[in-house]
Amino acid sequence: MASKKSAVLEKKKPAAVESNGTMKYAGTGYNTLLTKEQLIIAYKKMLLARFIDEKEMNLLKQGKVLFHISGPGHEAVQVATAMAMKSSYDWAYPYYRDLAFSLAFGSTAKEILCENMHRTEGPSSHGRQMPSHYGDKRLRIVGQSSPTGTQYLQAVGTAMGSVKEANDEVTYVSSGEGATSEGEFWEAVNWASREKFPVIFMVQNNGYAISVPVEEQIAGGSLYNLLSGYPNMKKFRIDGTDFIESFKAAKEAVEHCRAGKGPAFIEATCVRLFPHSSSDDPKKYRPADEIEADKKKDPIPKFERFFRLLLQNNYIATQRRIASSLSMSAEEQYLHLLRSYPHIVQRVSQRQIASYLGITPEALSRIRKRLSQKK
Repeated sequence: MASKKSAVLEKKKPAAVESNGTMKYAGTGYNTLLTKEQLIIAYKKMLLARFIDEKEMNLLKQGKVLFHISGPGHEAVQVATAMAMKSSYDWAYPYYRDLAFSLAFGSTAKEILCENMHRTEGPSSHGRQMPSHYGDKRLRIVGQSSPTGTQYLQAVGTAMGSVKEANDEVTYVSSGEGATSEGEFWEAVNWASREKFPVIFMVQNNGYAISVPVEEQIAGGSLYNLLSGYPNMKKFRIDGTDFIESFKAAKEAVEHCRAGKGPAFIEATCVRLFPHSSSDDPKKYRPADEIEADKKKDPIPKFERFFRLLLQNNYIATQRRIASSLSMSAEEQYLHLLRSYPHIVQRVSQRQIASYLGITPEALSRIRKRLSQKK
């Protein structure tokens, strides 16, 4: 007799879905589409997104971030899609996991952290919005409201405006697979398909709508199959943890929309490596071996294996340069505090500052001594 755990795993196997099989760039070599420099940029953006997610989890424990929704496992398809688009020209309606997309589209780590830590420097709402509501007017990233799915009709309305103004702007809109159960998604898909609006519908399917497995959320377990009857819509079913495959699909989707042929739909299978949010405990509804299996599909190590083959002897040196460029030392963080918030540094204790920097008071004293000697 099968164990309870094996029965759960059997139930949660993804439903079989048909392969797209018609991708324009399926047989095209990556080096025809992307330069080595672009691949390094993609890797840096994926790493930066992961570092920010991990940092915010620590800030949450310190009471400096009030809520967190993470994106680890989704970075590859997000960065790939952003790189296939034109930042500050095309429009983006990202959802709460789209940290990597936002960074690749032009947002900075400081802007993301300021918004999520409720600082007035936040570009989306000056710190008034909940964390993970990405937005930046200068980049044409439109911040979404908290109810899931509302962004879809807004995105189609933006695309309609682009058509009326006779330009070739493309609008990106995304969500997890759970939000597609909202009526706005189907209204938006129908409207965009009927009118051939240039919208990329990106559904990042990580298998769970919070705690509900995809086969219990979506008929047949696949949006790709359900959308097969919509005309004018280019459809893709891809591995969202594979950067190259994701870029090929995104590039074709953007070209389809920009040419005025209609919308595109991408169902990207991803993995959710962290809990749904800081309010969630996945161990209550996910078997431990399933979580471990997802870790083996992490898009960053997968990209690193490809990267190692690409760079060969230069791999280690390049990786060190990338890590160095993304990290900020405690001394650099302290200098930033002195320049940006001198009034706060003067008011709080050195122990509090050391705690904020993640170092000991003794280490902070040594930093202060070094800086005083440099003057």
